[in-house]
Amino acid sequence: MSSTSRFRRTFVIAVVIVAAAAAPALAALRGPDVSSWNHAGAISWTAVKNSGTSFVFIKATEGGRYTNPYFARDWQASGDAHLIHGAYHFARPSGRAHSASSQARHFVRVMGGRLQRQSLPPVLDLEVSGGLSPRHLIAWTHTWLTTVKRLTSRTPMIYSYPAFWWRQMARTTAFRSYPLWGACYCSQPTTFNGAWAHWTFWQYSAWSRVRGIRGQVDMNRFNGTRAQLLALANHGRSVPPPPPTPTPSPTTTPTPRPTHPDD
Repeated sequence: MSSTSRFRRTFVIAVVIVAAAAAPALAALRGPDVSSWNHAGAISWTAVKNSGTSFVFIKATEGGRYTNPYFARDWQASGDAHLIHGAYHFARPSGRAHSASSQARHFVRVMGGRLQRQSLPPVLDLEVSGGLSPRHLIAWTHTWLTTVKRLTSRTPMIYSYPAFWWRQMARTTAFRSYPLWGACYCSQPTTFNGAWAHWTFWQYSAWSRVRGIRGQVDMNRFNGTRAQLLALANHGRSVPPPPPTPTPSPTTTPTPRPTHPDD
């Protein structure tokens, strides 16, 4: 999904032929995910929609500071083309205090009110450990997810791939309450060997072609009907606003909050 995921894909090149033979049926709801890497030329979102795709995920942020320079226009244009869209944050875990919460806040700031309107769940793209042990990486992931959920009133989704989950996340089943978007360029969708009870999205290819996007692009399949996809994206219903920030009592002197620079 980013430059790092290009490196990760070298581990799965051996299964490309199998994946190509087992690509999902044309009737399946499918869509690409894009980042700045997919802007070798302008993206025609109308052409993407007319190619038969149903949804798109767009990279919004990475780490504590980076924002995809194409995010805002891709979000607007994909919505104008009547594509169901969602956004993801590429995680850069670290052992610094408040790393997970600062990255979560960065993502939420960039998203603004978009998550309060019709959109797919916010996504944590987890592909690198930042050198953290499984125990600390699991805690980092939990903090990011709960921070985003608290700030947006949306339940986030996790994107990752099986080998990373087995090695860096110790095959944990602790995140089953969050939807799974699993990457596996193989013959069938993945639940990370039972770490989840079921999958929600499956990234089955990194070498697909979609009319309207120049070059190769990741392609994904949704596990459900169009009505279920619309429900996941909160179409036809309102999203509750995030809880308000508590206001200190006039008679109480608030405790100063320490500031932590973004990673």
